Amino acid sequence: MFRRIRWRLVATYLVVILPALSFLGVHLARDSEARYLAQVETGLLAQARLIAVHVGPAVATGDATRTRAEFAGTHYPGRPAVVIVHRSGAVLVDDAPDPRLRRERPVRRDGLALALAGQETAGVARVDGVLVVYGAVPIRAPAGIVGAVHVALPLVELAAQLRHIRTFIAWTVLGTLLWAVIVSLLLAQRLAGPIQEMRATTARLAAGDLSVRVPVRTADELGDLARALNYMAAELQRLDGLRRDFVADASHELRTPVANLAVAVE
Repeated sequence: MFRRIRWRLVATYLVVILPALSFLGVHLARDSEARYLAQVETGLLAQARLIAVHVGPAVATGDATRTRAEFAGTHYPGRPAVVIVHRSGAVLVDDAPDPRLRRERPVRRDGLALALAGQETAGVARVDGVLVVYGAVPIRAPAGIVGAVHVALPLVELAAQLRHIRTFIAWTVLGTLLWAVIVSLLLAQRLAGPIQEMRATTARLAAGDLSVRVPVRTADELGDLARALNYMAAELQRLDGLRRDFVADASHELRTPVANLAVAVE
């Protein structure tokens, strides 16, 4: 198959296109996942700020019962795992739909220490072996920082969306690759077609058919080659005509002397 120039051209195009598409697909997948996780982190930080504002007065008193009551009276989308700690380190609220996130004792969360120091943080970490996306914010009061709020979502719950992103990008890359193959075949046919026509024409010229001509389809180098081949065929046809005329004239001129010689011999 690869002895034909058409398939060689297609293979050349694909060798150039495949690495570029592969790199682009991987880059898009990673970038899309990073952007999605960044959006999740931003949403968790926003939820943590709302919780901090709502339970701030109760946390300032250090009363766990009051803080749980204030927190229980609210509803937050996504049902993240929420940990609210007092500045002393006491855990006032430990609410997690996933029971695996409530087994850690004492409660340690990435970002809590920074939040108690007054710095908002977000990222990806492990909680008792579970990979989560988290956001942590300080709880502020007129007297200063009185506690911190930590919210987290297990990555397992986000896996469906991440799979959707990967699947969409994979199908996009495959569709682009299919389109590239079709375009490569068309381009290869456009380049190899005239060459095959010239090959067939030269074969017929070699067989003695001097009337055959190559159709000139383009104005590029292939078109120039086709015109040159047609000119060569026309010259060969003209020379063949001259040869035939010469042979006919010579035969005519020699016929009378030969006839006279035959009569004289008789």
